[in-house]
Amino acid sequence: MLGYDVRFRPKGVDGLEGRIPDFTVLNVAATNLGEVKTPGSIESARKESVDYLETATDRPLVGFATDGFVWVLYASTNANRQPVYSNHETLHTLVRRAWTERAYERATRRDRRVLRGLAHDFVREFSVDSVRRTVAGES
Repeated sequence: MLGYDVRFRPKGVDGLEGRIPDFTVLNVAATNLGEVKTPGSIESARKESVDYLETATDRPLVGFATDGFVWVLYASTNANRQPVYSNHETLHTLVRRAWTERAYERATRRDRRVLRGLAHDFVREFSVDSVRRTVAGES
């Protein structure tokens, strides 16, 4: 859905002094680091992601932070700039609505446009193509 080609626990990122992020997206040209925490722990994911991005030396640079429900993207496109908040999406409403529809016997007859719209918003902000545009400064 997002189009990521992921490597988990990448090693050897310049400036991280041996610390290892949770993942990197291989099909994005910019250095990128992702941090995943348990549901409800988005603040911890954000803090660790920003710490990585402040110490990493490569630019352009992208950082992902997620707890599975909330996704945050940070980006820095030139050497003189610290990473700044770029995108933020939450899947809480999508998951809640999908679960509610699943719980009803006649859910297959309900209109799913709202669910498709919520999923589309998330993919629009966090697909590999969107991340590439963010790095290129086209967001």
